[in-house]
Parts: sequence; structure tokens; C-alpha cells
Amino acid sequence: SAQRLQRNPADLQQLTLHYLPDARCASEYGEFYGPGTLCAGTLAADGSIEAGKDSCQGDSGGPLTREEDGGKRSLVGVVSGGKGCGAGKPAVYTRIAYYADWITTAKAAARKGEVARVP
Repeated sequence: SAQRLQRNPADLQQLTLHYLPDARCASEYGEFYGPGTLCAGTLAADGSIEAGKDSCQGDSGGPLTREEDGGKRSLVGVVSGGKGCGAGKPAVYTRIAYYADWITTAKAAARKGEVARVP
């Protein structure tokens, strides 16, 4: 959410974030950050993460998209966690590309009424 709200908004919220280098995210989150994750935040002019602009409780499972050429949006992440809401720390997302093969396998299994094991 663009600001810390006291109650859930009636309208869908969105904001623009910047992907952050894996090294920066790994130093912030340690063992919690790995190849199946990515992090993003709104960068301030000094390179720090701008406080007050972040995903928050209730956003888990929501999309992180990237705008492609021509305005098409692609799903690249799913809201996973972070350190507080709008606390000036990057938010953590599940990296969709890391799980792409499993997603394809799980979809095929579901069509047959089966369940695919989670990696």
C-alpha cells in the first residue's frame, strides 16, 4: 500500500517499485533470501528505500508485475514478506521464474486430477 492505512482501502492500490540487486537483498534478509526470491522497493534519491511505500499485511499472494514494451504486464513475483509495512526496507517476493517448471508440471498434473510435489 502507498501508505500505512488504518483499515483496508475500498479501491485497489498500486505503486511503482524498483527491483533491487540480489546482493543487497541477501545482506538485508540473510538466509531468508535465496534463488526463489527477489526483493523490491521504492528508491529515494540517496539510494535508500523510501519509507511508507510497500506491500503490507493483507497483500500476501498479490502480484508483482513488470511492464513490457507495448504496455503489456508480466507476472514476475508474488508478495511474500518483509520487515514491517513501509518501514524503509525492501519487500520480499516469490520469484515466479524460479518455479516456472514446477508451475507447468503442477498444471499438467491438475488436468489429470493429480497433485504435483512442491520443490
